Amino acid sequence: MAEETGLEAHKTLFVDDSEAILDAAREFGIRYCLGITNPDSGLAEKQYLRHPGLNDYRRLIPSLTPKERR
Repeated sequence: MAEETGLEAHKTLFVDDSEAILDAAREFGIRYCLGITNPDSGLAEKQYLRHPGLNDYRRLIPSLTPKERR
């Protein structure tokens, strides 16, 4: 599939809330694997042993944060 789509694993960011899936993506060759620490806001934040984690997409993509109007 990577050849058909032109996926460049060494330039790809893969985001998921399962460490096992993140591990599989890394094994496939995905360079950047990021865990979501709060996929369910009703539960405690998750911790990842082998991948960095993020709890707020606005930190990753600042344009998701509404700008202040003056």
